[in-house]
Amino acid sequence: AVVSTQSTGDEIESVYRTNPILRFTKTPIRTPILALPYGPCSASNPTPLQEQAVAMYNTFLTYVGAVSPVDFIEQQLGLLFDAPQLIDELYCQLIKQTSWVRDVDDPQNLRYWMFLLCVLVTFSPSR
Repeated sequence: AVVSTQSTGDEIESVYRTNPILRFTKTPIRTPILALPYGPCSASNPTPLQEQAVAMYNTFLTYVGAVSPVDFIEQQLGLLFDAPQLIDELYCQLIKQTSWVRDVDDPQNLRYWMFLLCVLVTFSPSR
């Protein structure tokens, strides 16, 4: 028997409906979306990965109102060069902020998509 690995639209909607951590929010998060290993981000940054992931998300909540999004994006991409273990976490965070958005034409939503595009052309996800 052949088993399909593709999800239906209803299955995907169900996942988002039952897991609010995966949906757009204007509020800060308290924990990373992914399970991250314990330990520092890098030799030059002793901040634990979990703390850095939460700070990364909470910082980009302010990005949507930033006067210069280019400076913000450069700073965040620089962080990922120093701590590549956070790349998948950032992907999840950006997907969270672009999923179940009330107004897809909102300039804030477009800024998240712009940030996601910059990450896509700079880093590949692990899977």
